[in-house]
Amino acid sequence: IYAWEVSSGDFSFGFQSDGSDFTPGNITLKIRNNTGDVLTKLNVSYDIYVYNNQDRSTFFNFSYSTDDVTYTDVPALDFTSPEAADLSPSWTSENKTTSITGLSVADGDSVFLRWPSDDAVGAAGSRDEFGLDNVVLSAGAEPLPIQLSSFTGIYISANSVQLNWITITEVNNYGFFVERRRVNQHTFVELPNSFIPGHGTTLIRHSYTYTDNSANGEMWYYRLRQVDLDGTVHHTDGIRVDVLTDVEVEPLPTVYALEQNYPNPFNPSTQIQFALPQESRVRLEVFNIIGERVANLVDETRPVGYYSEQFDATGLASGLYFYRIQALGPSGESFVQSKKLLLLR
Repeated sequence: IYAWEVSSGDFSFGFQSDGSDFTPGNITLKIRNNTGDVLTKLNVSYDIYVYNNQDRSTFFNFSYSTDDVTYTDVPALDFTSPEAADLSPSWTSENKTTSITGLSVADGDSVFLRWPSDDAVGAAGSRDEFGLDNVVLSAGAEPLPIQLSSFTGIYISANSVQLNWITITEVNNYGFFVERRRVNQHTFVELPNSFIPGHGTTLIRHSYTYTDNSANGEMWYYRLRQVDLDGTVHHTDGIRVDVLTDVEVEPLPTVYALEQNYPNPFNPSTQIQFALPQESRVRLEVFNIIGERVANLVDETRPVGYYSEQFDATGLASGLYFYRIQALGPSGESFVQSKKLLLLR
């Protein structure tokens, strides 16, 4: 096992049996489901690096399993190095992306990802060097029948956390239950008497709030269990709230900030958080790779505070996008920052 320097300062997880040869075999990655829910879909992205300096072709494919016994191949991710060596070899890479559907992995159980390799064609002798890098995994989920504008939590007093969320649209929404887990737990638990009725089907913006008065001095994760009128259940992404036993209220931000979206990669929605140290005119937009605006999430004046906005990419193609915040304070202070986000179907 090696760390190949595939470019200046950039290292890849490399494989060779000795100083000059790659050994065919399997590389297996065991992934435990800690989402607190049944995993039905897994988005996978990774980069293959190859140094083609030998006249011998080798394949480097992908398969998966839920029991580490029976593996399912994904032919779309097959990779085979060229038989003829490059005249001037250098590290080249190829990105591979897929979504594994039809899973039923319980919380606490595992899924196994495997990269098998062996000779394809070519003369006997040494083989090309391979590297595996930038393995990115995210749990997929079915789209919510509601469109969330934001879902935030704030520590407001001793043992109390206030959750706030806003819907832009709702379809057959019976209501919400609030679920919570500790940072060292894997399973969310419904909070007693936490049901908040929904508004059925509506195109009107609605605000909701719930206060948890039992959040004693710990770090908590919260999520919403949304229930349709027919009993179908959906879950939002979780948010984290730090409860500080010696502080009565959450301190207000002192600087402008734009956080990395979470989850990232995502499908189909993700949360974007930002902070305003003063009342500001805010614009939060999302652009595609060629600079076309695909979403305008915020375009209004907001008071000082922390905010979280949901970006729903339903209908957009997989790929790299950018989000940008522009904020203008009352005395002319400005803040502009952009970050990348990755949509994987």
